[in-house]
Formats: sequence, structure tokens, C-alpha cells
Amino acid sequence: MFAGISAFADRHDCAALVSSSESFARQHFIDVVQSEEFMEISAKQLARLLFDDDLTVQSEERAFEAALAWIKYDPDVRQVQLSL
Repeated sequence: MFAGISAFADRHDCAALVSSSESFARQHFIDVVQSEEFMEISAKQLARLLFDDDLTVQSEERAFEAALAWIKYDPDVRQVQLSL
């Protein structure tokens, strides 16, 4: 849900909807990372989530695990995305 809405909002320059979808993702981080759609977010979206001080997560280890899972999902593509 988060990734699709956020990507749609970003494509159509709807900053309020991008902000709302990212706020939802921060508040429901554990649920969001368990969805298949999480693996489709961009490196930019992932960085915004992980570096946000308002991220709701029990431990930084869980955030690290989510980032690692995202990278491992498609390592060749992720390497290119992260190097940009």
C-alpha cells in the first residue's frame, strides 16, 4: 500500500500525499516491511524512512534487518540504485 501510493503521489507531484504515505509507513514500519510492496520502494524512499527520527521501530536492529532484506531482494539492481 505505502509504496504504490507514495510512487503515484511522487509521479504526480502531490507532496501532501507523499508526506501522508511516508507518515503512515513510519508509524506502521513493522507492518510495512513485511509486505511484498516494501521491496519495490526506491533507495530514496528507503533512506527517507530509515533516517527519520520519528520511525516507529522497537530497535535499530529491526530497521537494519529491513534494509538488508531490501538489498538482498534484488542485489544487482540495488547496487546500482545505492551507487547513484
